[in-house]
Amino acid sequence: MACFDPSGTKVLTASLDRTARLFDAQSGALLHTMSGHTVFVTGAVFARGGRHIVSSAADGTARLWDAATGAPLATMKGHSEQVTGATFNPEGTRFVTVSKDRTAPGAEMAAQAATT
Repeated sequence: MACFDPSGTKVLTASLDRTARLFDAQSGALLHTMSGHTVFVTGAVFARGGRHIVSSAADGTARLWDAATGAPLATMKGHSEQVTGATFNPEGTRFVTVSKDRTAPGAEMAAQAATT
């Protein structure tokens, strides 16, 4: 899975090696490697404006990252099965996740984390 940031200058990837990676879209240079998931990353997306990234993984977690530094900001736990994806609200202040367990627990916690 890969996507561009809102400005089109960066590319974000999700990988089987348990990382999300951020690249410069023009040069292809690696900017940040975001690690912390214990199994493969199923997806990664930018918030509107490109300030935050959320990654989802088969370990049942979603992780919030600072897009400028690649630093981890928060980990959302609560799913009992693989998190298959995530998306931000239009304002970029909240995110929700989807999971094979058919729940969306921790959405309020995730919303608070996205604003810190």
